[in-house]
Amino acid sequence: MQLSDQSQSNGGQHNSGPATDMNFSDAIRRLWKYRISGVAIFVVSILISISYLNIATHKYTATLVLTPADQSSSDIAGLSGLGSLVGVNLSNKQGSSFEYYDDAIKSEAVAEMLSRDPKIMTILYSNEWDKTNLRWREPASFVKNVTTFIKRVMGQPKRLWLPPSAKDLQDYIISNVAITQETLTQKYTLVYKNPDPYFAKYFLD
Repeated sequence: MQLSDQSQSNGGQHNSGPATDMNFSDAIRRLWKYRISGVAIFVVSILISISYLNIATHKYTATLVLTPADQSSSDIAGLSGLGSLVGVNLSNKQGSSFEYYDDAIKSEAVAEMLSRDPKIMTILYSNEWDKTNLRWREPASFVKNVTTFIKRVMGQPKRLWLPPSAKDLQDYIISNVAITQETLTQKYTLVYKNPDPYFAKYFLD
């Protein structure tokens, strides 16, 4: 009854908002009004996408699948010796020694062996390798120079630069080599990405 009385007191007039007055033709007219802006935004988006595809660094994925063979007692003893070499004690562990392959891959001993390969080190740390003089050098960087200056003003000691080491390579392996294991088959899958497909395969092998 209150709604009815209110409508009568307003003289039977019905107030409608702009949302109710808008129909499909009005929406089309509004869109057509801003057609130039829409086309400009679309063209700019296409140009940005094309530029990104040309500038972005494409990486190739190398995948290595490892499946354990049947292990005899001599094989287990050999794997235990290999585990000791890379810093993983397999003699006191239960189950297949192959289960600890990922620990061996990420160990410091494996990184030490790989760091002796000049091809691996000079490609991974190419910004610190002087191809002309065939020696390691501290890379020059504007951001680094500014950071060093700020640290000096604040009284912090300058960090001594050192050539890439086995520890650096170990951190790189941990961050860039993905290792997954299938529970039933004990199969390991190693995945590594690099802009150079030939180096990606070489490094993973």
